[in-house]
Formats: sequence, C-alpha cells, structure tokens
Amino acid sequence: MKDNKFVNIIFDIGVLILSFIVIDIMVTTLFQFINIPMSIANVIVSSIITIAVYLFLRRKNIKKDYIYRCISIVVAIILVIISTYLISYTYDLTADGNYYHKVAIGILNEGWNPTRQSSLDYIKDNNPEMADEKMCLWIDHYPKATWNFAASIYSITGDIESGKVIVFLTMISVACLVFAYLSKRHLKIWQSAIVSILLVVNPIICAQMFSYYVDGIMGLYIYAIILFLIMITDKKFDYIGDTEKWLLLASSIIICMNIKFTGLLFSGIFSILFYLLWLYKSWKNNEFKKNIIKLTSRFAIIVVIGVVIVGFSSYVKNTIDHKNPLYPLFGEGKVDIITIMQPVSFGSKNRAEKLFESIFSKSENVLYSTGEDPELKVPFTVSEEEKQGLGIPDLRIGGYGVLFSGIFIISIAILIFSIIPFYKINKKMGTYILLILLGVILTTVMLDEAWWARYSPQLYLIPIISLFVLFVIANNCSKFTKLILNVIAIFVSVILVINCLYFIKWRINDLNIARGINKNFYYFTEEKEEEEVVNISLTSKEAYGILFYLKDRNIKYNLVPLNNSMEKQLYNFSIRY
Repeated sequence: MKDNKFVNIIFDIGVLILSFIVIDIMVTTLFQFINIPMSIANVIVSSIITIAVYLFLRRKNIKKDYIYRCISIVVAIILVIISTYLISYTYDLTADGNYYHKVAIGILNEGWNPTRQSSLDYIKDNNPEMADEKMCLWIDHYPKATWNFAASIYSITGDIESGKVIVFLTMISVACLVFAYLSKRHLKIWQSAIVSILLVVNPIICAQMFSYYVDGIMGLYIYAIILFLIMITDKKFDYIGDTEKWLLLASSIIICMNIKFTGLLFSGIFSILFYLLWLYKSWKNNEFKKNIIKLTSRFAIIVVIGVVIVGFSSYVKNTIDHKNPLYPLFGEGKVDIITIMQPVSFGSKNRAEKLFESIFSKSENVLYSTGEDPELKVPFTVSEEEKQGLGIPDLRIGGYGVLFSGIFIISIAILIFSIIPFYKINKKMGTYILLILLGVILTTVMLDEAWWARYSPQLYLIPIISLFVLFVIANNCSKFTKLILNVIAIFVSVILVINCLYFIKWRINDLNIARGINKNFYYFTEEKEEEEVVNISLTSKEAYGILFYLKDRNIKYNLVPLNNSMEKQLYNFSIRY
C-alpha cells in the first residue's frame, strides 16, 4: 500500500470530521436521555471526545507521526469553523426547510426534549404562534440525526442557518476518505481527486446544499457505508486497523438510518450483501462458525445503537405510540405524501416505467395538480424551460439534471464493455463492484419512489463506478489504450461537471438573494426603534421556521394575519410588515 503522508493527512481529516458528526449526534442523544438541555456543551464535549478517540486509535505511532496528527486535527477544526461561518451567510428558502426542519431545529435548541415530550405540547407552551398539528406530525415521528446536529451547532452560533453546515462537512469528509482510499489502493492522485469530487458534488447535493433537505446528505452516507464495507473486505488496506474500519462503518450506518426511514433500507441492503460475501469467504476458509457469530453480533450492536438508542425518539416512540416504527409513512394510519407529488399517469404505471420516464424525460416539476405528463426527450438536448426547473430542491422528473439521461446511457455502455476486462485486472475489486451494482439494482427495485431522484441517490453511483473502472483499466494497459481510456473518462467527467453547473447556477442565484435579504434586514433594523414590537405576517402559513431568524436577531414581533397595509417585505418576500 502506498504510504503518502499527504494522503494520510487527507484521510485523517475525513475521519475526524465524520467522527465529530456522529459523536455530536450521540452526545446530544445521551443528553436528551438524562434531560440535559441543548447548549454549547454539546459541541465542546463532542469535540473533546472526537480528538481523544482519534489519538487513542492512532496511539501506535503517535511519537513518530505526532506532527501529522496535529496537522490533521488543526485542519479539521479550521474546516469546521470556516464552513460554519460561510454557511451562515446562506438562507434556506425552501418550503420544507422553513416549515418543519427549522422549527424542529429551533425548538431543540430552545430546550425541547423529543424523548420526553411531543413537539406540539412544547410549541403550545413556548411558541404558540407556531402550533400546527400537521407540522408536528413530521417533527415528532421523523428521524432526527441531522436536526440534533444542526441544533447543537445553532446553540454555539446563535444562527439557525448555521446548522446546514452538516452538508458541507459530510461532503468534505466523504471526499477526503474516498480520495485517500482510492489513492492508496487503486488510482493515481489526479484520478482519485476527480472521482471523489464528482461523487460528493452531485446533482442532489447541488440542488439542496443551501437547504435543510436531507436527501443529498443521506446519499453521501450511503457512499460512505459502501466505502467502509470495501475497506473492511480489502485486507491490503492496512493504514487503519479492523477496529477503526468497523467504527467508521458503524458511524455511517447509525447516521444513515437516523436521517430518513429509507436509510434503514439502503444501509441494510448494502451491508447484507457484503455480510453474505464475508460469510461465503469464511465458509471457504473453514471459519464459518466463528465468523458468523462475530459478524452477526457486530451488525446487531450497530442496529441496536442506531435504532433503539440514537433512534429512540423516532423508531422506539413510534412503535410504542403507534405499533409501527415507521409511522406515519408506512403501515396502519399511513399518510400518503406521494400521490399528489407525482404525475397523474404514474398512478397506473409500474416502478420500471416510472423510473425510465423520469430519467429520460425533460427535467421539470410535473405534479398531480398540473395534470401534465413527463415529456421524453433526446439525450443531451437541453431546453430553456428545463433549466428553469433546476432551482427546485426536489425536482420530480429528470431530477438528476438535464444531461443525465445521456450520461446514464454512456455509463451503462462503459460498464457493459469494461466489467470483464476490469474483473481480469482486479478480481477482488471486480467482485466488490458487482456487489455494489447489485445493491443499486435491489434498492432501486424495492423503492416504489425510485423515480424521484432525491429518493434514489444510489443511482448516481452508476456514472461514478464507470469512471473508476475506466481509470483502473487505463492504468493497466498499453500507452495508446491508456490515452484513449483516460480521454473517455475525462470526457464523461466534463459532462458530469456541466450537468452539475446547471444546478450550481441556481445556488449562485441563492447567494444573490441572500445579499438582498441582508440588506433588507439592515434597513429594517435601522428604521425601527430598538424595543419596538413589529406586526408581521408570513406570506406562507407553512414558514414558521423563519420566525427563529427573527428571534436570533432579537427582533420583537407580533404574528398577525396578512392585510393590505403590509407593503414592506423581508426574507425574500416571506415576511410582510
């Protein structure tokens, strides 16, 4: 294995950031169990534990490599601080973000304890103007990992927008880990950089990076789970020991299953596939009885920690209160949130048909209420109408971008023609790739809503794997063939970048809107008296989360019904006064 100090530092930065996120979530959960309210202690205690655990696991060569350990810790801390500072200058302008996500984060920061009290009861006592039974249904029953982390960051910054930093921190962590592993085991540094950056800067992330939507984040943890499963299987990757590999895998699974309910499915399918591979290898080596107990017990512990402890306020409470851990999306009393979100024609189509139409149609937000159907298009063609829809964080049709249908075709072709040569070059990695592709197929087939891009981030692995396969083959063939394959890989990479740039254009627009919001609030605070109580109205009744922005700035307000005399606006027309 290559021993590159720079690559080692990059890997350790990824480990530190991922560890900080999961430890913060677990510390916050523990504090809730013993009824300690949210405070800056959450972040401080989590930071100390993260550094202590990291140094303990790397104690073997600490004297020889202490300077590299220090660099990794310092850089990781700087990245967390800078990322938090920068994300605070962006605004979540989405409906879901300003409806239940921010409210959940806001009341967690104020003192709501989801293990002991319903959100509606807390809101009625402390924020009666926000009391909304429908909103509280989602707050009470949805997994809360990202909310807990965001609230702990909020507690130290005093800015509700700062909690979105979990997106950037996860992107940095996964990119560092993937880059380091690929550099050490399979690719050249420049190839590893391309694959790792394109993996984390994907269409779902680019559509949601300034919001509290969680689909892109969950996709990143799916990728992390797959990476750690490969690391555990790959005995030649010995930069870290088996214990640390399992801790990283456990961290990713625990977070993934507590981001969304579907995190159980995704983390479960990929883990089961590698679990079966490990059992098969054990059977061949006459170690089946010993390893089945060890492997099963490890996964059982991960599930217990993830579902029963970290997921107590959702999975366990849902089971106790509604006899269903996945309430209210599954089982008796299910709330249907999909029918009105999909095209009318999808009601009579099977999963394969819906997925095909979504991938190969124009990118547009076709809803049940519009009465329209998806419109198939020629791959790589782009219309102005399509570009306008990319500003939506949860685009229904063509959600992977205007160029993805063509990219998907090329990627499938690459895999079909390259998988056998790749398998001959690296049989073990070829097996891992086949398992991942099988996992992608299974999770897509098992998920009825896989046509909605944000619900199936695993599909983006298809072009990324095709890039990886091309690079590996290129590094193991003649100069001319190497040149051709690298050119093809770079061509695919460029198309992937262009596809994401269409989304990033809208995030740049969001930054311009943020500057406008800041100016509006500056003039607003200048024109009013310091202790003046302002009558305001929300232009959308489902935007209660914005009220925490006012609280953060000590703006006293009365929430009143909208009337014609309210001509001035704040927060991008969301507030009138």
